[in-house]
Amino acid sequence: MSADEIAAKAGLAVSTVAKISRLPDWSTVKTSTMEKFAFGCGVNLDNPADQIKFWRRRNASYMKTANPMQRIMYRRILKEISECAPQAR
Repeated sequence: MSADEIAAKAGLAVSTVAKISRLPDWSTVKTSTMEKFAFGCGVNLDNPADQIKFWRRRNASYMKTANPMQRIMYRRILKEISECAPQAR
């Protein structure tokens, strides 16, 4: 999805979406903005099954460009989310 598409769906400014997309983590992002951003990406953060689908859907394209440390982090995130919602596997 493009920043324009995410922004339109999320109700956020395109510049906000672009900024969040480049952040190494979301520690400085307000919870309400995180939820809007995730919704714009088609993810409901309250639903672990949606989280798993999102991360798995991104897996193929992300892993092509990720460096080894990013791949390790990505796999850890997917594992942790999967463990939180075993019914969604």
